[in-house]
Amino acid sequence: MRILTAILFVSLMFVSSCGERKVTVTPVPDEPKEEQASVVPEKASVDFAPVAQMLSRSCAPCHNPGGKMYASLPFDNPEIVSSHGPSILGRIKAPEDHQLLESWLAAKKP
Repeated sequence: MRILTAILFVSLMFVSSCGERKVTVTPVPDEPKEEQASVVPEKASVDFAPVAQMLSRSCAPCHNPGGKMYASLPFDNPEIVSSHGPSILGRIKAPEDHQLLESWLAAKKP
């Protein structure tokens, strides 16, 4: 009985730690207008590594190797993530994770 109680306690602690995270944003001072006009915004990075890490953390264990959904929707494949972007975005709850995936999908568009 003690083992069952300990397992339940650890499971509850793990689940409660997966909740929303708070992010502190520090404002950046505005640049002079003439500098802003000369800066051409670059397309966001197309690096999949941060997205893969976020999906591995957020969508585990089902879409990770060995998971029940991995055979049909492996989230370590950028082409699969790109083709299912809107559906995945609908399930991502943390704002910073949602923004990361959204900007990566936008950068992937031709």
